Amino acid sequence: MEDAKTLIDRLTQFKGEESPYLLKLRAVWHMREGDYASAAFLLTSVLEKEKDDLEAGINMAIIEIKTHRMDEARKRLAALREIYQANTLIAELIRETGG
Repeated sequence: MEDAKTLIDRLTQFKGEESPYLLKLRAVWHMREGDYASAAFLLTSVLEKEKDDLEAGINMAIIEIKTHRMDEARKRLAALREIYQANTLIAELIRETGG
């Protein structure tokens, strides 16, 4: 994971600190570390700019599931399903929430 952090830091030099791609990448890194609060903060930044971002929305739903906020996850996933109807991961996560 330390190598991943180093590579993300190097990529920041090229993409910029506020790049949605980098914010999502950092969020995934925090999720793998179990730091859901930091990951959620970064994903919120992405979703404030692009509320329908598929990766950010799915990862935020995963955080909500992991932190036992199933109602929030179901609502988020239902909204994503309306936009990305063919995405099978969304349907799988909805089933995981009991929806």
